[in-house]
Amino acid sequence: ARHVVRSDDLLEVYKILEQNIFNKAGG
Repeated sequence: ARHVVRSDDLLEVYKILEQNIFNKAGG
């Protein structure tokens, strides 16, 4: 089974991960 990831989905995931990391580092 192949899972095709859209660039938009990657951007959304990256933004969420970035926010989580930033919050953990800042808090």
